[in-house]
Amino acid sequence: MASTDFFSSGESKTMVRPVSVGTGATVTGIEIDTKGYRWGVVVVELGAVGATASGALTVQEGNTSGGSFTNITGAAFTVLAAADNSTLVGVIDLHRFGRYMQIAGTGGTGGSTLMSASMILYGNANTAQYATLADARKVFEVLA
Repeated sequence: MASTDFFSSGESKTMVRPVSVGTGATVTGIEIDTKGYRWGVVVVELGAVGATASGALTVQEGNTSGGSFTNITGAAFTVLAAADNSTLVGVIDLHRFGRYMQIAGTGGTGGSTLMSASMILYGNANTAQYATLADARKVFEVLA
């Protein structure tokens, strides 16, 4: 498989600036325009997670900038107390969804969670070398 030259065909975009999400609070990330890219890697960085915290984050899609967003089935992360200082990663085939992406979720219960999220966009639409995962047919895969 050919390697991808990330510096000429990719970029990183902030989805959620570092924030503390309290119990029951919601977080809605920054809208990302994915036009011209084939793959999106969502990277969620967790800091301190409440002692009994549980919450969820979901990647959402939209067709217009500033429009409505809907959850992408299966593109979700669960945040549990045991996730202190961890990184959650998922890969999205951008050609299957609306042009715009964002991440949204709730702080759930049991204390606040420190977090941030980014999307790494790569593989332009004219590139034949799309597959970088062992199973690139999956729409979204959470990598451990």
